[in-house]
Amino acid sequence: MDISREDVLEEYLEERGLVGKGDGHKIRYLSGGVSGTVAFVERSDSFPLIVKEALQKLKTKADWECDPGRMETEAEANEVYHEIDPESAPKVLFYDKENHIYVREALPESWRMWKDDLMSGCLDFNIAAKSVKTLLEVHEKSSSSREIRAKFASKDVFDNLRIDPYIRYTVKKYPGLANRVESVISLLLGSSIALVHGDYSPKNIMTDGKQIAVLDFEVAHYGHPAFDLAFFFNHFILKAVKFAEYGNAYLAMMMYMKELYFSSMSYMDRDELERNVMEVLPFLMLARVDGKSPVEYLSSDEKKKERVRNMALALMLESRPSFKDIISAYNKEN
Repeated sequence: MDISREDVLEEYLEERGLVGKGDGHKIRYLSGGVSGTVAFVERSDSFPLIVKEALQKLKTKADWECDPGRMETEAEANEVYHEIDPESAPKVLFYDKENHIYVREALPESWRMWKDDLMSGCLDFNIAAKSVKTLLEVHEKSSSSREIRAKFASKDVFDNLRIDPYIRYTVKKYPGLANRVESVISLLLGSSIALVHGDYSPKNIMTDGKQIAVLDFEVAHYGHPAFDLAFFFNHFILKAVKFAEYGNAYLAMMMYMKELYFSSMSYMDRDELERNVMEVLPFLMLARVDGKSPVEYLSSDEKKKERVRNMALALMLESRPSFKDIISAYNKEN
């Protein structure tokens, strides 16, 4: 089934009683993602819907394929987030295993992508606090759940969509890092500590006032939370490089969220977690300028991409890098 064809999607929704002929519903396709087809369905007599279908071949320049069954993981992880924090994740309606399609409640169109606010220089520390506290709550509560651990035990999709394109692919351009990268991959694939979102970033956090909603869970797995933290905080480092006039503010927000998270966590040793985050982070920094999925707002600026590379490599040279070393590396490059 190909729901990118509106007639196919419309028939699919009609068969399931979600829309009817002549009922005034409207279908609009959303852009921006590389891994699937996403449609927004506005209904005159009920709440709107999001319908998602996973693609086997992702929409990237480099060849990149992944099992479309990952959509089941997305639906199940969305449910976990909704159960743990109902106000911070939408409700799942159903998952169609045969066609790799899942349907959930849509957010009102008035909600904004947090990334858009950050890119415009609007840094709301209330949203930052809510975002990192939601992540911490999921990490904490899932860390003691045998049921969640069993349900998300497979790391195959995470390996395919994160380890391979972000780390293995990238490190081919840095042969001198071959020995170091193996320990990072072992850390991420060999750990089973908590439910990891795998794509926790400002583009997957929607906002309305002080409310947030976390989206896009297809890379979720039971692994090492250091990945979520490194992936999340990396976006603030990249934006600090892109928008130097706001650079210190982005990094201040990152440090604020780091302190909120680390001061309240209890599921593992804090010092160990910081070491683990700082092992992973430099590789993700390199990945967003040299990997299969480079961040779009730096793609045409070679000078700024080189700054990201220099910062990442500087962190790797530290014997025990810390978050403070990120600030030092940034100041040196800017």
